[in-house]
Formats: sequence, structure tokens, C-alpha cells
Amino acid sequence: MTDEHVHDDAADGAVPPATPAQPGPVEQPTTPPPPPPPAPEPVKKGGKKRVVLGVLGLLLLLAVAAVFTLDVEIGSPTPGTIYPYMTTYNAWFPDGEPVTVGNARMMVLSYDNELILDVNGNREKLVVGDEKEVAEHHASMKVFGVTLLSTDFKMLMKYRGLVEGKENFFLSVKTSRQVPEFVVGLLLPKEIQAQPA
Repeated sequence: MTDEHVHDDAADGAVPPATPAQPGPVEQPTTPPPPPPPAPEPVKKGGKKRVVLGVLGLLLLLAVAAVFTLDVEIGSPTPGTIYPYMTTYNAWFPDGEPVTVGNARMMVLSYDNELILDVNGNREKLVVGDEKEVAEHHASMKVFGVTLLSTDFKMLMKYRGLVEGKENFFLSVKTSRQVPEFVVGLLLPKEIQAQPA
């Protein structure tokens, strides 16, 4: 009888290779990944133009509203006021028609080379070259009810003669503080044609 030789790996000390472990199921995240960021919108070429036009439109509306709410109030001057600033005009007064400058009602009427100047009922004769000072006044300019400018003023009128049916004067407007020329022009009524001189 033959002995069967049974090979005992354990007795040899050799360990058979282990079979690789099968990986278990991988856990999936429960929340979906965030969506990709949206693509940037193309810059509209007309966008800036619309903004600029909108701002200009708003400024125009404010300017129109300011003109309609513009108010010039005339009152009594501050005693002892000095007048270091002056604006001059070449001015034409309508002959024989009353005008109001500040709170002075004026009318000029020519006869030959003379002029009768009526200021609040006080009449005076002037000849070419004569100068007349119109009473002092205080003026406040308001826009939207807010006072923007306040000054005392007086006028000096030097008679130059009758020109095309209107009385021509060299008009000096003196003010207690420096004011823009267009503001001084607001003190003159529309019946008086005045050009800076």
C-alpha cells in the first residue's frame, strides 16, 4: 500500500494568498451638486445712453420747475448799507407806459429834449446827460420757497435821449453783495429792454 503524501500548507508555514475583498457599495451624496453659475449677460450698448438721457431729463424737469417757482421779493433796504458792486446796462424804457422796478412804479414821458420822470407820483424833469438815483430796495430770490440770494440794491439812471420811440438810459445797478448778472437782470421788468454795457 502506498502512502499518500498530503501536503499541508499550514505545516509549511506558507499562507495561500487571500482573495481580494470585494468593495462595498459607495454611498452617493444625498444633495445634488449646485447648478453652474449663469453666463454673464452681454452688456447692452444702449444702457449707459439711457441712464445719461434719464439724468439729463430729470435735470431739465428740475430747471423748468425752478423757473416756475422762482420768486423775487422786494422790500425795504437795511439801514447804512454800502454798495460796492455794480452792473451796468444800456436800457430802453417805453415812452408814456408805466413800469415797475422793485416796488417803484415809474413812467417816463419825453417832450422835445426834456424828459419827465415819474417815480411813485414824484415827477422830475431831466435833460440829456442828467442822472437820477432810484430809491434803495432789498431783494430776495427764492426757488422752491428757499431763499437762494438776498441783497440790497439801488439804481442810477443817466438819460441819453429818445431812440426809436423809447427812452434810452445808461443804467447802473449797485448791489450790497456780488450777484450774477442774470440775477440782476431779473430785477428789471420785461417792458425794459436792457443789454449789459
